[in-house]
This record gives sequence, structure tokens and C-alpha cells, in this order.
Amino acid sequence: MVRKRSLTEEEKLLWKYVTRNDTPLVIGMVEEEIIKPEKTKIAKPPVEKTQPKNQPPKTKSKGDYSGIDKNTATRFKRGESPIDATLDLHGMTQLKAHSAFISFFQKHLKADSRRLLVITGKGSGILQQAFPKWLDSPDISGHVLAYDEAKAKHGGSGAYYILLKRKRK
Repeated sequence: MVRKRSLTEEEKLLWKYVTRNDTPLVIGMVEEEIIKPEKTKIAKPPVEKTQPKNQPPKTKSKGDYSGIDKNTATRFKRGESPIDATLDLHGMTQLKAHSAFISFFQKHLKADSRRLLVITGKGSGILQQAFPKWLDSPDISGHVLAYDEAKAKHGGSGAYYILLKRKRK
């Protein structure tokens, strides 16, 4: 059988201090004298140091070349960088195109590809509108250094260049 221990005087004082503003549930109950904070010495709990929260990767906007050296940015913008892989999403539904893009992206991320070309097509523009949102998703945005509209020789406004971050070893 477990014996209940008695509260120490310090614990009793602390409890009175904590409950000093509580109203009794039973009407007519006599309140005891409330102990003023100056009379009690209450140890302050240790201050916990909070770790900085992981910041979500900043989303890139089309044509944002911050963090890229000038020569790389210029070649990328002009479509002069060699393209490692191309994905054509013409004629696909948005759901099928998104799925194809995700597997394409993951495959080339593992393969250490740097420059990708994704052709969304001009058509009704559904994929063109959805594509930047796909790049902003948390799984992808942390790996994208920049993206921009492709030059005419690679599909123009119906295609995008994507520059992936290097894997540091």
C-alpha cells in the first residue's frame, strides 16, 4: 500500500499563492488569508532555450536568380546551358502530368542532374498555371535553385528550364 505524504510548508504556501484568485465552488466557504508574493520565495522554473525552427525553403519565382553567379545565370536564362533531361507533358491531364513530373524530378534528383526542361505546352494553360505551384511544394522547392520560361528553341512560353541545386558531399 502506498502511503500519502504530507505537503511541506513551502508546498502549502505555493498552492495558496497559485490558487489565490480562484473562487470557491461551495457558497459560504471561508477563504483563508491569501499570501502575498513578497512573503513567498518561489523558485522560477528553468528557462528552456528554444531551438530555431526549421525554416521552410524560400519559394522561388520565375526568373529569380538570387544565389547564382552571374555567368551561370546568364547562360541559364539564354538557354545556353546543356539540358540534362526533358519531360514533355503535352496532352496529359493535370493529375497525370503532376505524377509524371514528380517521378521525373525525383529520378533526376537522384541522378545528380542539374538542368531540366519541362514542356507544359501552351494549350488552355492549365499545366502552365499549375507548374509553378508544383515547384513551390515543400518536397521540391528546397532542391530548385532557379526556374524560368524556356527560349523559343526549347518551347518558349510553353516550357520551363529548371536549375537544381548541387548536392554537397
